[in-house]
Amino acid sequence: MFKKILFLLILPFLNGCSSDGSNEDSNSDVQLQNVPLKITETIYFGSSSDVTTTKFNYAGGKLISLEKLNEPRKTLITYNGDKPVKFSIYNNGVLVKEQNINYQGDKLLSVIDSQNLEKTEFYYTNEVLDLITHSQSSGGSWITTSTDKYFFSNSNLIKKYHTTYYPSASAIKIEYDFDTKNNPFKNLNKYLKLLLEYETIEVGNLNNSTSARYYATVSSTTPESNRNFVNTYNSNNYPTEVIKYLTESNAQLSKIEILY
Repeated sequence: MFKKILFLLILPFLNGCSSDGSNEDSNSDVQLQNVPLKITETIYFGSSSDVTTTKFNYAGGKLISLEKLNEPRKTLITYNGDKPVKFSIYNNGVLVKEQNINYQGDKLLSVIDSQNLEKTEFYYTNEVLDLITHSQSSGGSWITTSTDKYFFSNSNLIKKYHTTYYPSASAIKIEYDFDTKNNPFKNLNKYLKLLLEYETIEVGNLNNSTSARYYATVSSTTPESNRNFVNTYNSNNYPTEVIKYLTESNAQLSKIEILY
């Protein structure tokens, strides 16, 4: 997914705490069913690859912790009720970054790092996410670096315009098709669905991608390239493995394995 929001920076490091300050970890919770416990994602770059394994921990009906298993990095998550309001990121036990999450009523409004260097803002139309903007601080002003315009149908992202502004403005269009089975993150906190990101899976959707078409511009009618997804499901119709391919060459682009 092209949703390059601030949470991406902390996803591999997460390991959290509840709103009362407790940092007791558990990767099982009787209040939650069919949620990820461990995810391993492999992204391929030609003949090389990058593998990230993340452990999900739950308590009190909440995702309280995500922990990158192959690096000494973790993040404490602070909640206010059901709303995550701060991520405190640690590397080898040293606090290296904090990100504050802001709301307007029940809507996720923005994520801003504690040094005021990076900001992501969320915009809605008729209560549905419409636009995400990504900005960096420069000379005391916020400079927009990219935007994502979203189009949903039946709780799935069916089309997206991704625009980048550096070194010059350019926009692409992506269209998606879906199955009718359960997205791995279906039962995750609704706010975390807007913040969490993986290369292989559209986290915020109800169902799972089966194909995607990439267009060079938003006005193009012929795809420049295509992706197809091979999904393997468990008995509850949740995917345990998803492999994304470049359709034209059948090259494997990424793979994700999910333990529930």
